[in-house]
Amino acid sequence: MPTRSSRSKENDYSFLEGHVPEIIHIYKSDSDIDWQDLEKYISSTINSVSDVEIREPFLTHHLKSDDTITSVAEKMVKTKVFDASAPYTTYDPFPIEIEHEKEAIIEPNKNVAGMLYDGYRLHKLFQEILSPQELTFSHLHIIFTNRLMGTWAKGDARYHARVCVLGFPSIISTTGVVEAPAKPREFYISRKALIASGMERELVEEELNRKFEGRFIDYDDERMTEIIKGYIVQALFYHLTFEPFCSDKNCRLFNAHWQEDMIHAQLEGNDFCERHEGILERIRRYE
Repeated sequence: MPTRSSRSKENDYSFLEGHVPEIIHIYKSDSDIDWQDLEKYISSTINSVSDVEIREPFLTHHLKSDDTITSVAEKMVKTKVFDASAPYTTYDPFPIEIEHEKEAIIEPNKNVAGMLYDGYRLHKLFQEILSPQELTFSHLHIIFTNRLMGTWAKGDARYHARVCVLGFPSIISTTGVVEAPAKPREFYISRKALIASGMERELVEEELNRKFEGRFIDYDDERMTEIIKGYIVQALFYHLTFEPFCSDKNCRLFNAHWQEDMIHAQLEGNDFCERHEGILERIRRYE
């Protein structure tokens, strides 16, 4: 077998050296996701990885003592964004806020809808929780959460909801899949018109869901498992190359800002573009 130094350029694996994870840790969320299907997908797509481990929710897995849970709960509150039109500012949380967050840690199924968390600060906190032994290139941590994350954009001076915050670890928000990419433009035009007509908001949502059925991902959507496969691969590419996105709308790595583009890339495209399929093939053959 040829050594890496003697391989031709097309078989050059040097960019993978020390970066291909030996084990991928998937932390479950409360969403109705087929975790076994995800495990099979990862194993078949990246078969050079020795193990794919499905773990409990991230905070449940790593926080065991009541004191630690309380401490992290306070830090979690401090990552919340209370004004999406203003840059993040620190503040001293009230005890009831800490208790509410503590309950959400103890009971991962607890509804945290309506709250926005600063994605980068949340990522920093999760990174601090990981043990140093697992914070290496040998381990790829992908954390699923039902918390909605956002990042501050200087361009239009506001927070934008995100599906994922990639790094070490990577975080994928199932709520973000629903809320972050924009729905079709006609959806918002129709909503405005129906509300102006005096229709009750609950009936407005029912009408819009019927009219635009299939054109966006909603909560408890049976397509959610398939959708998030692409975001898992984005986390892998960030881990390997720090370049997780693709400009090809037919590739799972396409960074979609619209629901219909996300659905197309994940469900209707060609899986991966030629370039990224080639990189994945090199990863599969990596030794």
